[in-house]
Amino acid sequence: MGALGNCEMAELTPLVLQRFTTELLHGGNIKTGKGLSANSVNGIITVIQNSLKEAYAIGHIAEYTADKIKRPKVREKQVTCFTPTEQKLIEQTVLRKI
Repeated sequence: MGALGNCEMAELTPLVLQRFTTELLHGGNIKTGKGLSANSVNGIITVIQNSLKEAYAIGHIAEYTADKIKRPKVREKQVTCFTPTEQKLIEQTVLRKI
């Protein structure tokens, strides 16, 4: 995986940042070699964007383009609920204890 720490700030183009994002999604976990979750990658993108935005604001870079990074979509986890029978049993149990 390419480290951004070896790049000059002016070299952090949207293409470089997008490639880095893709690398994180496919093999960013140092321990397992597997990809990071979309939530983790989005957190990293936020840090990068805020850092580059501040660098632009203080005049360290001539242009802010990190807002062009395409963020990975976060999948919502499937939520399982109680069946109507289980719900009724829970309600009856609670009401008996009141």
